[in-house]
Amino acid sequence: MHPLRDQLRALAEQGHGVILTADLRRLGLDPAERASVAKSLVPIRRGAYALDEPADAVAEHLLRTRAALGQASRRAAASHVSAAVTLGLPVPAEFLGVVHLRVASARARVGTRHGVHTHAGLEEVGASMLPDGRLVTDATATVLDCARMLPHTDSVVLADAALNQGLIDLEVVQGALRRLSRHRGVAAARRALAMADAGAESVGESRTRLILVAAGFDVETQVELRDELGRFVARVDLKLRDAPVVIEFDGRAKYSLDGDAKGAHWRDKVRNDRIGNLGFERVRVWWNRLAQPAEIVRDVERARARALGRLSPER
Repeated sequence: MHPLRDQLRALAEQGHGVILTADLRRLGLDPAERASVAKSLVPIRRGAYALDEPADAVAEHLLRTRAALGQASRRAAASHVSAAVTLGLPVPAEFLGVVHLRVASARARVGTRHGVHTHAGLEEVGASMLPDGRLVTDATATVLDCARMLPHTDSVVLADAALNQGLIDLEVVQGALRRLSRHRGVAAARRALAMADAGAESVGESRTRLILVAAGFDVETQVELRDELGRFVARVDLKLRDAPVVIEFDGRAKYSLDGDAKGAHWRDKVRNDRIGNLGFERVRVWWNRLAQPAEIVRDVERARARALGRLSPER
């Protein structure tokens, strides 16, 4: 490998994927050489590069966040959606166009510049240092910041994930929210937190639950089903409280990743039969169906009618 390429790869490893213009200067390259090298790299943001194209919007945002932190002239922490993706929480790609940082309030220049939105108030929220030396606002502050800026569904999905991963305590978050009573977006955050559920194990499960709740269904999450002898049969994503109907989100990954599609399909069939033998109707939801919530609601209504019809003493 070319010696310069070796040096660039070492720089990228040190910067966790990011090479700054300042790093190129430290290699002793003159302006013309730096410009030439930059043409062989992938631009991430002004004055920052990567060796390879990021895999997706989240990976790109993480690189741009690391670059912005590395270029910050004062102590700064990733915040809002930038903190969320740093902590592994789900954020839709359409909200990842701008990096968000928090800095101390004193003489802070808030606003958006060169793709970075700077927020004041770092001293007012908790922040922790990651193994690579980056600062990120703690999960409580991150969830609250996101809940005050994202649409309702996306806020709930993010809060669900934080709860499910054990990153936040709902009572602590609600207490912190009360202290923000005069801040913009508090009402929206309060509504989102009221809907949060630690039982959701994926974005799809969260969105499915929100569709059903909006339609008036009373649902519970991660319910264990047992037979008449108390033996475990299955754990289901969602169940109606007033009828033997289960709703499950199918991410379509289980047949493609385990290398045993036929076996997985057979196990799923056996599981479905056992759930049906307990008297439950089952509705399955997958990604494409989330764009048609009325169809999901219709199918659940029909399943509920069938289930209650079987239970009716007149039949």
